[in-house]
Amino acid sequence: MFSIHDEKNIIELLEKNGHKKFRYAQLENALYKNFVIDFEKIDTLPKDIRELLIKNCFYNSLTIHSEVTSDDGQTTKFLFKTHDDKMIEAVIMRHMSGRNTLCVSCQAGCPMACSFCATGKL
Repeated sequence: MFSIHDEKNIIELLEKNGHKKFRYAQLENALYKNFVIDFEKIDTLPKDIRELLIKNCFYNSLTIHSEVTSDDGQTTKFLFKTHDDKMIEAVIMRHMSGRNTLCVSCQAGCPMACSFCATGKL
């Protein structure tokens, strides 16, 4: 199985199963323009293509492993697990000005020590 966001493998899968390359554009439109998150609801694709995607692809690359929000609600830390069991840490900081900052690290316990980041200050 591979990610629905893997363009090369999706096109190969479609063509290997006798479908035209333009079907990828329909899939891309459903995912990134119409925000469809269920293969069965991509009604611009024939049922056999939707079934092919269900059998061969996964939609979500990340799952939330843990989530902690500060007492004041301004900072939330996430630990995400990838489809291959690796961990990624992210922190969203909600500033009083209405601006939000998102920090995503490819490693848990990021050592960058960014001055704006609570994780970096630890």
